Amino acid sequence: MNIEPGKFYRTRDGRKVRIYATDGQLDEPIHGACFAHGGWSAYVWCPNGQAFEDELEHPADIIAEWTEPHPLANAKRGDPIWVRDGDCGGWSLRLFARLEKGDRYPVIASDCSDLSVSAGWFYGKPYIPGEAP
Repeated sequence: MNIEPGKFYRTRDGRKVRIYATDGQLDEPIHGACFAHGGWSAYVWCPNGQAFEDELEHPADIIAEWTEPHPLANAKRGDPIWVRDGDCGGWSLRLFARLEKGDRYPVIASDCSDLSVSAGWFYGKPYIPGEAP
């Protein structure tokens, strides 16, 4: 993997990493920071993204480019959520059933307490009481 300044990556334990530079000296030329516990902490890596040269695997190893998690990644079955079919449709309040892989209808939700009677939606986001979608 080619690690580049200005890009975001994911560590082995799932943390978000931002890279400042890849031209540092010696065995740890990659300089950046890991996001954990509500803030960024400085970190350095070996040229291949390993946190420590002498360890086979470490939780802070850079293993992939960062992708933002789905807004409903932490939703629980039955949670109220907002769903929408397309960019110009209105938001509807439904009950979360599950997320599906793929681009067609990734959010599965129901308009009743029987979550087995569900439909697919293009977009979904958490319901926050008192806030409009």
